[in-house]
Amino acid sequence: MNTLLTIIIPFYGKADPADLQRCKSSLEQQGLPLDSYEVIVADDGGRGLGAARNNGMHQAKGDYLLFVDADDLLLPNSLRYCIDLLQIYHPDMLSFGFAKISSPTEAESITSEGNVEVYHSGAEYMVAHNFMGTAWRHFYRREMLEREHLRFAEKVYHEDEAFVAKAYFLAGTTVITDKLVYGYTQTVGSILNNTDWAQRQKRMDDFLGQLLELNNFKNSYGERSTELQTRALQRRISFLTIDFLRQLWRNHCSLSRASYYFKVLRQTKLFPLRGSNYSTKYILARAAINTLNFFV
Repeated sequence: MNTLLTIIIPFYGKADPADLQRCKSSLEQQGLPLDSYEVIVADDGGRGLGAARNNGMHQAKGDYLLFVDADDLLLPNSLRYCIDLLQIYHPDMLSFGFAKISSPTEAESITSEGNVEVYHSGAEYMVAHNFMGTAWRHFYRREMLEREHLRFAEKVYHEDEAFVAKAYFLAGTTVITDKLVYGYTQTVGSILNNTDWAQRQKRMDDFLGQLLELNNFKNSYGERSTELQTRALQRRISFLTIDFLRQLWRNHCSLSRASYYFKVLRQTKLFPLRGSNYSTKYILARAAINTLNFFV
């Protein structure tokens, strides 16, 4: 019998073994046949979260991959729902909802029904929707990732932004459900809460690096991509550019460093923002941001 699913849990560095056990327990309590899935606890080899995920992908045997961070968990009785969708639609990607939780007890009380939308391609979804660029909100067909040589960037933050956008770009049938499947916990010591300036500087540099990687990916595909794929990826790049500029504000970026970032964005034609009217919020943000062109 083929293994349907590989669940990859990155676990390395100073990660808490108690968190890992809690995470694994949430998987064991899903009521799935043991021969239908495998769990890989993946080390990073000193190269960060992206490397740990890559190591897990290299070992995986399942038809589909699911990434679960060690300090998070799956909500009760949610995995069977997703597996049913995988077996019905055989998608390249399946994306689901998540809930922020503070304790396993809180997770036990969360339930949801779930609506389902099916798209002919990931680009069809991406061209009209915003989404969180987190790797753990999706099931991925392993054959698609291997065929396209899709891997995470290593030794960087924000490694999932380019990965997820590329996956949508490349995916055929894509299923979207708002069923709450994933329980996300954000600890005080997490990357997002780190106030050290050097770490914040690295986060900004790495975010820009992933943005440029995605832009280079779009340009390198050129005529091989469909018009829909190109529009979808350009939309995503435009919104990520806004997210990057918001990071400069939130991290109190110095004027000299901000000037450097804007120079890079101009050279790569990511700034000023393009004129597409993706949404009312985008139109307003674009107008406000593009006024900076006169000052930086």
